[in-house]
Amino acid sequence: MTAISPSAERAVSAVSRRRRGRRFGRVGGTLAVLAAGAAMLAPSANAALQPCSPLGFEGSDARSLCARMTGIDAGSTLKVRSAPSLSANVVGRLRNHAIVEVDCWTKGTPSHGDPYWVGLYGPAGPTYVNDWYVTTGNPAAWTKQVPHC
Repeated sequence: MTAISPSAERAVSAVSRRRRGRRFGRVGGTLAVLAAGAAMLAPSANAALQPCSPLGFEGSDARSLCARMTGIDAGSTLKVRSAPSLSANVVGRLRNHAIVEVDCWTKGTPSHGDPYWVGLYGPAGPTYVNDWYVTTGNPAAWTKQVPHC
């Protein structure tokens, strides 16, 4: 068996630590990139209602506020309901990125922990989707802009 001097053993150990550090550094960097990508897909806390016309959507009047649908799985649709409840009748469906006119807000059955529901404008009165799927932003701000249903 060949004997290794203490200084050579320290050198081998230092190289091994550097290699492990690089490997874990790459993994950490990959995780950081994935986290940043996930943050781009998630609704922004700063997202907010906007006038409809800049979004290319004609609202019911000049003061109409619109938002986009988000968080809906690819190839899937979100159920639009007759009341702010997950058990209410389904009256329509929306796809991801659809633009909707927000008419009013209320609280109802929570979805993803969010009790807020937005009433979507319709000639026969509002229909409802849970706010978790709408780029309205922070409820402390948008509930002041939109009337309660």
